[in-house]
Amino acid sequence: MAQMIEKMNIGEGSLEQKIDGAIIKLPTKMLFAQGSADIINSDSMLFLKRVSDIIAMLPKNVEVIVKGYTDTTPLPSGSKFQDNLELSTARANAVIRVLVRNGIAKDRLSSAGYGDTKPLASNDTAEGREKNGRVEFTMRISGPDGSAKKESILDTLNTINKKIE
Repeated sequence: MAQMIEKMNIGEGSLEQKIDGAIIKLPTKMLFAQGSADIINSDSMLFLKRVSDIIAMLPKNVEVIVKGYTDTTPLPSGSKFQDNLELSTARANAVIRVLVRNGIAKDRLSSAGYGDTKPLASNDTAEGREKNGRVEFTMRISGPDGSAKKESILDTLNTINKKIE
């Protein structure tokens, strides 16, 4: 998976591999302007197309959860969002809509917004706030009943990687 991501050139994003899945983390500045849930430019759309291509290569029993997070920066006066929780949810849903437009089946996707409730770093510094404002793509294998299977997604991803080499 890491090699696939590297080949796709994800820029400032990161990949975290776990036994039951993989997580791609992107800083929100790659996709959104401050305080906005509108995807900002064609580069962002191209990047999401690359993520869609990765998802499309995965077996149909791999589900993708798109999670939105913000830092603690207050929203500007007059924002259409009530709070950072609502903003993070809108961002996750905006990404889902792009993935669907790129051909990913809706039943493989879900979204969640966490606002500023799960920081990775201190919000006291610009670097910390940048880490906290992120979009994560969590990919995991699910069974026929919708539960996560014990099978390692890493084995599945390694098999796919061998096929594309």
